[in-house]
Amino acid sequence: MGFEFRKQDSVEICGRRYALDISSPEFIGAVTEDFAAILSKYNVFQQLQNDCMKPGMTKEDMEAATKQLIEENQNIAELGRDFIIRALGKDAYEQIFAGRAPSSVDHIELCAYIYREAMRQRQALVKSYVNKNRRERRAAARAAKKSGGFREDL
Repeated sequence: MGFEFRKQDSVEICGRRYALDISSPEFIGAVTEDFAAILSKYNVFQQLQNDCMKPGMTKEDMEAATKQLIEENQNIAELGRDFIIRALGKDAYEQIFAGRAPSSVDHIELCAYIYREAMRQRQALVKSYVNKNRRERRAAARAAKKSGGFREDL
């Protein structure tokens, strides 16, 4: 039997499956750039919300903070869109949000889900290689021991 590609990973979203290639440059960029930026912007958003709750804010300060909250909320949604498009593709993004007004909360939740699933799949893939290598090393050690050439480093 010759070479065969491994089964491509996928995620299920709203009852549909979408291909997820955790080793593609686009996905790696989505995780390292977009997901990190989403978390950073979300922290800024949370801090702004907390600031708005502080007593004694002037009307002008409240208006400025509200404007900034709206901008940060939009930034989060845009970063989420970029992450999803890089991770799953533009067609997938359009299918997922068809007929739905995208919100920052929807984007954050979906991005976190995709990230969690990708990390779970990556962990399973790495574990399969580690276990395979462990089995191969043990088999080699048993064979070497039977032949009298036992090697301690295996």
